[in-house]
Amino acid sequence: MGASSGIVVNGLRVIADDDGIVERRVSRADRCLSLRRSVGVDLIGATAMAFTGRDVRPVRRHPVVQSTAMSDPRFGTRQLVDRIRQLPVVPREVWQGAILAMPAWVHPDNGEPFRPFGAIWVSHTTGRLTVELEPAPDAHGPELLLAGLLRFGRQERKVVGGRAGRLQVADVETREWLQQALGSAAEVEVVPRLDDLDAALREYTDIATEDQPPAALEGPGVTLEVLERFADAAARYYAAAPWQYLSNEDLVEVESPVAPEGYRFALALGNGGQTFGLAFYSARAHHERMLDARSPEAGMKAMRVARSILFGTADGIPIKDHDLWLAHGLPVAGPRAYPFGACYHGHGEVTRPGREELEFAEAVLRALAETSEDEMDSGRWTRRVVAAGRETTLRLALPGLLEPGKPGAHVGPDAMRRSFERSHTEIQRFFDSHEFPSLDEANAALAEHFAGRPVGEMPSTASTPEERAQELAYQAYDWVGRKRVVLAKQALALWPDCAEAYVILAEHAPTAERALPLYEQAVAAGARALGKDLEALAGELWGHVPARPYMRARLELAQTLERLGREDEAISEMQELLRLNRSDNQGVRYQILPRLVQRGRREEAAAVLEAYPDDVGATMPYCRALLEFQAGGDGETARAALAVAVAQNRFVPEYLLHPVDDDIESVEIGGEDEGIDSANGMLPAWRATPGALEWLGQRVQAMRTERRAAERRRDKKGRRRR
Repeated sequence: MGASSGIVVNGLRVIADDDGIVERRVSRADRCLSLRRSVGVDLIGATAMAFTGRDVRPVRRHPVVQSTAMSDPRFGTRQLVDRIRQLPVVPREVWQGAILAMPAWVHPDNGEPFRPFGAIWVSHTTGRLTVELEPAPDAHGPELLLAGLLRFGRQERKVVGGRAGRLQVADVETREWLQQALGSAAEVEVVPRLDDLDAALREYTDIATEDQPPAALEGPGVTLEVLERFADAAARYYAAAPWQYLSNEDLVEVESPVAPEGYRFALALGNGGQTFGLAFYSARAHHERMLDARSPEAGMKAMRVARSILFGTADGIPIKDHDLWLAHGLPVAGPRAYPFGACYHGHGEVTRPGREELEFAEAVLRALAETSEDEMDSGRWTRRVVAAGRETTLRLALPGLLEPGKPGAHVGPDAMRRSFERSHTEIQRFFDSHEFPSLDEANAALAEHFAGRPVGEMPSTASTPEERAQELAYQAYDWVGRKRVVLAKQALALWPDCAEAYVILAEHAPTAERALPLYEQAVAAGARALGKDLEALAGELWGHVPARPYMRARLELAQTLERLGREDEAISEMQELLRLNRSDNQGVRYQILPRLVQRGRREEAAAVLEAYPDDVGATMPYCRALLEFQAGGDGETARAALAVAVAQNRFVPEYLLHPVDDDIESVEIGGEDEGIDSANGMLPAWRATPGALEWLGQRVQAMRTERRAAERRRDKKGRRRR
């Protein structure tokens, strides 16, 4: 070998000489395995970087696939053949070749990850091989085989004296193309199996995947047929998207047939739009443990074994699994729907489900894919499916609907905020239906019926369909998951103008697009219910408790419009909310003001500032400072406004200049939480104003310097007096 250099990536050392001959040494438990081959994660990475300038990450998936792509004009067939003919022929040499998917993923800065293809040639005599990577995505036409053949011939000339006299390929089409291109330069033949090439690729793949989870076929008793049926069920489940109806609170119990250990309860994942799949539990208590955990990781540590089927992109499943999908055309619902079933053990080991578990999961996937929303709402239903090649009847249930337990176990602040309205409504109806001779008797009756009782245990005074519907909507917020949806539907069945019920359904919609028409229906229903009171009470509408569901629905509508990119419509809805409720109990001013400033609607923004001169929050003074900067740059007025803002909350500049993505539930005026929350709300407006953030940083630093100088002067003056 000539002068060589080496690189180490992911534990593999690759040594390449000037002619491209590569020896890779892999350390394994105090012994060195030397492979005389030129293909590996490291070499592929270095070559792909040279060709494409893209980052190549260690593989986790891939197959042996024949190319059918269009030819790449970069390779000239005649020029390649002429150079190949110039190499000496070694008649005894037999080389096998194919265009294969490489065991690596290229992750471009812009665009989806892709797996590069390459032409591989392997010598039957020496076991050595070479790879010629495609120069760009989908540029692996048959000319790539000639380029690889030329490279290998030049390499092997130093070892065996030249190029092979016989070439073996896997299909007639490739043989005919190569034979026509090479003519008498080589004999090309078709063989049933490329054993040498397949063995070399398997050997490398085994080494490259040592730190990956086992392949699906390594599960006890799992065959290709079992996996194919599972893949079909997973594709149907993903396409049906049952998570649009079920939240992470809606545990499904498989009452029959008897489940394998750890698979009795299933949880549809995906309602939050982040992780999609199906989690399995052996008991409801394990699910409760996950809900109560500080994080999913903490929840998994508390469990002995966590079982799931997760969906993701092709580069997220093991290499050998992806090989099967490509080589056998296994069903998949989309580019982000490759299923990965696994068991995660507390000590860190990952195993794959066996045949019994996989066939049971197949049945559950098929049953949930075919289940309707009405069946779920019934609480218990049966589904006959064909799984594991035979008919199976599953009886499924939602324990949270049938035996929901104590309300309020996992409810959020929405329930607490509505508890006041609920108790106020009950007390008001109680007084309206009774007459009390004196104030003392009224107070005594109030204490007897309501004092010391939780809101949920107060005796209901609802009598009309409207009152009973609103009561059901209030009760819905004491529950989670499907129970809340069912109560909302019951409320609408009683009274179609129950705005609160539409809001609940919209909150459970899987996307903003699906939520929008429900919020629109909520606003329309609320307006009909209020009738003339809507305008008669304009300006003080929040004080009218029955109007609050309408007001909430309108704010949710505005926020949903903004998420869908309809900012001007969202601003119009917020302006109407401020008109209807000048006291702004919902905090709309903190949302609309930065949006007006960002869009340069200065007069409207100034009007919001003038309407709330006594506001003590951080958003208003910082928006005022930004408005002044927009109007006159770094002037005295802008500096003075910024000084007032910093005095109100000193944390905001830090989080405008260095944003953090924290979810703030409550804030303290002047505190750091308020600084984070206000900065996140105003950041788009500051970023949209040229030079604003730079000015903010400079001024804050100058104010700190001035403050320190003033402190030093005071200290110096104090020492003189002493």
